[in-house]
Amino acid sequence: LLPPHPPPAVLMPHGGPHTAMTLGWFPAYAFLAGLGYAVICPNYRGSTGYGQQFAAALPGKIGSMDMIDCATAVKAAVAAGAVDPKRLSVVGGSHGGFLTGHLLGQLPTIFRCGVLRNPVCNLSLMVGISDIPDWCYVEAMGTEKSYNKNCAPSAEDLGVLFSKSPIRWVGQVQAPMLFLLGAKDRRVPPQDAWQYISELRSRSSSSPYSPTASAPSTAPTDSPRVVVFPEDSHPLSKPQTEFEQWANTAFWLNHHNADKKM
Repeated sequence: LLPPHPPPAVLMPHGGPHTAMTLGWFPAYAFLAGLGYAVICPNYRGSTGYGQQFAAALPGKIGSMDMIDCATAVKAAVAAGAVDPKRLSVVGGSHGGFLTGHLLGQLPTIFRCGVLRNPVCNLSLMVGISDIPDWCYVEAMGTEKSYNKNCAPSAEDLGVLFSKSPIRWVGQVQAPMLFLLGAKDRRVPPQDAWQYISELRSRSSSSPYSPTASAPSTAPTDSPRVVVFPEDSHPLSKPQTEFEQWANTAFWLNHHNADKKM
C-alpha cells in the first residue's frame, strides 16, 4: 500500500560494481527507513545475480549505463507514486559514490543533496595511487589490455579514464555534498576525493575562493562537508565509524529535507 503522502526518498546505488543488493536486513538502510525515507536500491546493469551477460554489460560503460539505470529506478518510483519527486537524495560508497557523483553532475536539478562514502571521483588520478589500478582499466575501457604495471598510463588512457569520471561533471553540480573518507583507504585513497572537493570548494558560494558575482551561479549553495575517519579504510566498517557516518548522513539528509512530511 502506498502512503497518503509520498515520502522523501534516498537512492542508494551499491558499490562494486559487480555485486548486488539482495533481499535482507541492512542496518543502515533500516535506519534511514525508520527516519521516514523510502530507500531505492537498484541492481543496475553490471550487478551480479542476473547472469553473466547482465554482469558483463557494464565494463567500458561506467558513468553512463549504470547512471541511467539508477535514474530510471528513481523515475519508476516517482511514476508509481511511491516517493516525492521534490525530496530526493542520493547516498553511495565506492562505486556507489562514483555513481552519486555522476548523478549529481549529470542530473544536477534532480537531487536535494548527496552523500559520498570513499567515492571514486577521478579514475585518471586513482589509477596511479590505488591498489587495484587494473580495475580502473577494466571498468572504464572494458579491457585491461593496455594496462602495464611497469609503465605509467599513456596520455590517451588518462584521457579515457578522466572522461568516465564524476570529476568531468563537477562544474554542473548544484546539490550540497557530504564526503565520508577513510584516511587509510588504499583502494580509493582519499586524495582522489580531495581533488574533487577542492574544485567544489573553489566554486561554492560560501567559500572564500568562490567565483565573482558575475560568474554563473550554478555552484552548490553550501561548501561540501567532509568527515575523515583517521583509523578506517575503504569499507568504513569500524563500529565507531559505522555509528558516526550514519549519524552524519541522517543529519545531512534531514537538514536538506527540512520541509519533509513524515
